[in-house]
Amino acid sequence: MYRPFPNLGDILKKEGSSIFDYFDFDPDQPPFPTKEVAVLQGSWYEMGLQYGQQARDSLHRRVAFFLQLDRSKAETYDKLYDDMKEYIAHYQQFFPEFVELLHGMADGAKLGFLDVAATHTIYTPLSEHSCSHVSAWGKATADGGIYGGANWDYEGNLRVYEPAVIAYPDNGHAFISASGIATNAMINDAGVMVLSSGSQHKLPKDHKDIGFQYMVGFLYISAKCATAAEARDALLNANIACNIGNNVQIVDQTLDAFILEHTARMDIIRKSGDYGEQDYLIATNHFLAPEMKPSLYSGDQEWIDCQYRYDTEEQVIKENYGKVTLDTINQALGSTRTFVDGRWEDEIWSMEPTAGVSRGEWSPDNVSVTCKCVNRGLIDLKKRTLYIIAGCGNTLAAERPYAAGTASRLVLKGSPKEVLENAKMHAQVQLFLAGKDLTGQTMPDQDKIERLNKAKAALYAGHNYMNLADCSLDRNERLRLYGMAATRYSYCQCMAQQAMDDPQRIVRESFYLESWEELI
Repeated sequence: MYRPFPNLGDILKKEGSSIFDYFDFDPDQPPFPTKEVAVLQGSWYEMGLQYGQQARDSLHRRVAFFLQLDRSKAETYDKLYDDMKEYIAHYQQFFPEFVELLHGMADGAKLGFLDVAATHTIYTPLSEHSCSHVSAWGKATADGGIYGGANWDYEGNLRVYEPAVIAYPDNGHAFISASGIATNAMINDAGVMVLSSGSQHKLPKDHKDIGFQYMVGFLYISAKCATAAEARDALLNANIACNIGNNVQIVDQTLDAFILEHTARMDIIRKSGDYGEQDYLIATNHFLAPEMKPSLYSGDQEWIDCQYRYDTEEQVIKENYGKVTLDTINQALGSTRTFVDGRWEDEIWSMEPTAGVSRGEWSPDNVSVTCKCVNRGLIDLKKRTLYIIAGCGNTLAAERPYAAGTASRLVLKGSPKEVLENAKMHAQVQLFLAGKDLTGQTMPDQDKIERLNKAKAALYAGHNYMNLADCSLDRNERLRLYGMAATRYSYCQCMAQQAMDDPQRIVRESFYLESWEELI
């Protein structure tokens, strides 16, 4: 069934071999300005094969990124591959579908199976000083909605090239991931939202724990869990997020919501109200539970910015309490200001360290030299909708070249074709609203007109790819073309918003236009 390709370590043992005998991507090629989209459907192997084919370029880059990290820890490729086998055995026991997915990804991208497996394993202790997430519902919101969002903060290209994923497994729930096959902002068709951020631990360097890499755990929850209670059981019983400190937030459509504060040695569940929250939850990269405090760094090693980012996001929620929308969540996660000691401080562009980190890292949308927001996922759970911003809102500060800084939208529907039709309609709505704004100007901005024309061109490219898809009798080809169509519709949405008067607003549809979209 499988079409195994040699692993990199085996290729490099041959005399005269080159790294380019294995990897197939252009190092000089920049990422796409907006989030590309991959559309998957079928068995887990088939979905892996489709992902490997549709996201081949980004998967090659991901493998290169992880192998340079993992080989430095394992010292040799042979040692790395031996270690991988233990984790694969764990996956085979608790999540055998994921092993099938890995085989498909390797075959589709023409990569070695163990190399692909290595990109989904953390086998030495890791503390992640990155990411944050916020959710709000009930009395906190303007309309009783259930809203959430997460920043993926990272140094390097780990998530920059990866597409968003819409997946319809034969065995499991349909889901959307904001980046790659799994990430820290996901929703499924049962109404379960997964958000996460890294955290701290004090494990010895030689600690080794066999379990799920945390993103694989979020994939398991999204595909397998219909309720927050099921997700809670999975988190506690399958050793999800081994070898790492983590804050995992789960919210379902019944408003069962919690954050799991996790290290390899301890798990504590906290809920809204435990620390003064009222119908909202927030996490950055520290812990609130007293039992977890011993795992936090102290003294010269303290991550002082974690509390400031938490306080900043919470203050945005408090100042908008009772009227929180998805735009409020975006404002909290996208704040370059910091709430410090009861007052707001403007963004600070400084490389000078303050208590161990640059002052700009105290804000949720980091104003820093290295670790920045690579992706932001924003979720309207009731509507099964995920908005994605590729890079941070300040496109000048973002490392991502040509970043749009605006949000594309994907809505989880009954089939891939329905998702595409909705994305197309949303793109057309954005064109309508951009045209309205520009028509009302006495002297329209020529740069905005150019962006609007780029959006219109992308719309027609999307139409063409969708027409080709619907002519195909090969499902894998049809899904690949759907992904290309979704990518163009997403680009259209983002470029049209750049031509508007308020480009970074998330929810902008009037009741009439939203009702029009609901016809699809």
